[in-house]
Amino acid sequence: TSFMFIIAVLNMVKIYQTRHPDINPRSSGTFSFLAIVIFVNVIGVYFDEQWFWILYCITHILFGLACTSKVYYMGKLKLNFRVHINLYKLVKENGFFSRPRYVNRMVLLILANVANIAFALYGAIHQPESFPNHLLFVFLGNLLLYLTWYIIMKLIHREKFTRFPVIYLITATIFWGFSLYFFFREVKSYEVPAAISRTRNKQCIVLNFFDDHDVWHILSSFSMFFSFLTLLTLDDGIRNKRRRDIAAF
Repeated sequence: TSFMFIIAVLNMVKIYQTRHPDINPRSSGTFSFLAIVIFVNVIGVYFDEQWFWILYCITHILFGLACTSKVYYMGKLKLNFRVHINLYKLVKENGFFSRPRYVNRMVLLILANVANIAFALYGAIHQPESFPNHLLFVFLGNLLLYLTWYIIMKLIHREKFTRFPVIYLITATIFWGFSLYFFFREVKSYEVPAAISRTRNKQCIVLNFFDDHDVWHILSSFSMFFSFLTLLTLDDGIRNKRRRDIAAF
């Protein structure tokens, strides 16, 4: 699961880097963030109680709002303990009721905030059985939202799509569909004693050796492979464009 966190975050950084190579997050900051996420993930496993979910919900929402400010102002705002003061100064400088300068970016950030607030509230209210899975869906949901928005923006700017990324994207979507089907067919649980967990075991379905969880790992490897190929080739249609003619969004 920790590797899935890393993959999701690095994919989002890769997509962002494509259009903003000059303000890309530093590797030290990115991996420090991932270390904190994995640490919180471990705490969530051992302290799966109401106080933890409430604290996680508040932290999730506040961190999302802070990241929103940083992304909207294209790196002009630093994430530190004075972020609220610096944000107030920037908003005051631009005018509290002025028209947004970056409408497309604002739309993405509004959607992202709505999605993340929904994720956070769902966790605090329902308290899912597995915190790592909940956190994983948060990262994958944000990645899917960002990739969808990126593709829509390419369509709006009438950027050309080559044949291969379309094929890779369709193939990845199909594999992800089958992968998630087997992912939700749980055959074990780390939240209960081993004797109870064994009651969830199912018969092996492939070669009388691989069960549902094994099939999930096999199919998800193909899913990630074609997803990586999609990201690698997504902008092949504009490779002959001059840098100054490429839209930044």
